[in-house]
Amino acid sequence: MGFPESTRGGKIINLGIELGDQDVEMQVTVTPEEADSEKIEIQVQLFPTYEERYLPPNIQLTLYSKSGKILQSTQSRGQDNSIQLKPFKGKEGIEFSLEVSLGDISVREEFEL
Repeated sequence: MGFPESTRGGKIINLGIELGDQDVEMQVTVTPEEADSEKIEIQVQLFPTYEERYLPPNIQLTLYSKSGKILQSTQSRGQDNSIQLKPFKGKEGIEFSLEVSLGDISVREEFEL
């Protein structure tokens, strides 16, 4: 049961021709809490990929609850090389989704711990 140590995963997200096919990478790091073996800390970050130095301005990263309620959101500015949500905690079995959006384009990924 649980995660023995920090686990990191990433996914390349393509937001289409509006960005000249620029991809971004969403990284999710899951770390068990030492004080409470039931709780897990989740850190979510968004990075540019390949040759790009910066994220597109105004790209947004949003955390949703299972019911679709916005729990937190952050947006890039002019020359951000990454953005991240505040770390949050959950227990095994919790469901949430993460969305990367820019203008009218969005990609949402579903997760379960």
